[in-house]
Amino acid sequence: MRRALLRFFSDINWFTPLCALAGYLQTVRTWPGGIFEPAQAALLLLGAVFAYNIVGRAPRRRVAALLAAVAALPVFLYLPVQSKLLWMGISSLWALYYGAQTGLLPASLRHIPWAKPLIVSAAWALGAVLPALPAEQWLQAWPLLLERGAFIFALALAYDLHDAAIDRQLGMRTLANTHTPRQTMRFIYAALLLSATLMCWNVYWGNYHLLTASALCLSLVLTAVIVPYLFKNERFVNWRKVVVDGMMVVQCVIVLTEELL
Repeated sequence: MRRALLRFFSDINWFTPLCALAGYLQTVRTWPGGIFEPAQAALLLLGAVFAYNIVGRAPRRRVAALLAAVAALPVFLYLPVQSKLLWMGISSLWALYYGAQTGLLPASLRHIPWAKPLIVSAAWALGAVLPALPAEQWLQAWPLLLERGAFIFALALAYDLHDAAIDRQLGMRTLANTHTPRQTMRFIYAALLLSATLMCWNVYWGNYHLLTASALCLSLVLTAVIVPYLFKNERFVNWRKVVVDGMMVVQCVIVLTEELL
């Protein structure tokens, strides 16, 4: 029984949902008015478990996804109307992204080069930012949404760069396999620079203090250094996606450490 449980849990993608939760906690601690809501955090975690396992080939992953969906339903019903609409919107982005793969739509937007990273970054930014804020502050949080979205866009491009050969074999056109690796890396740098620019905007308008901005800047510099290094060294090929996802956790840890000092 114990061995069966270990095998079941080892097949499931838990790390990516934890990265999403890290982004949520970062918003709670750094943005004015941020508040930790257990129901929002639980729905984010359960929703990510569902989204990143339901499309997996292993039956155990699909079972875990369905269990997460069942557990998420009462949490969703508990939330106020504005939050319900928000999560329905995020779910719609997920459906548009996977589309045909889930059987919900005849086509998938992930087959459109620019749409693929844009939808990923939009869904992640919305899920990590707005649930951590009161609904009346959502409109004022647009600089944070764009800042976080640009950071996620850079990581999504790194994912595509890793999968470029496989996606080409499957007939999927992405930015990474329709451009050279050098060009894709330039897109990544540009997205990180945009995130840093928006961070400066948030400092200017008093949304961050300088220590928080310094911590965020350090995380962006680390991302700009680590991601290219991963692609220059083939011995890290099996760890690329884990490390790329992990940069969200790294950013959260650096920022929260600064908050505690």
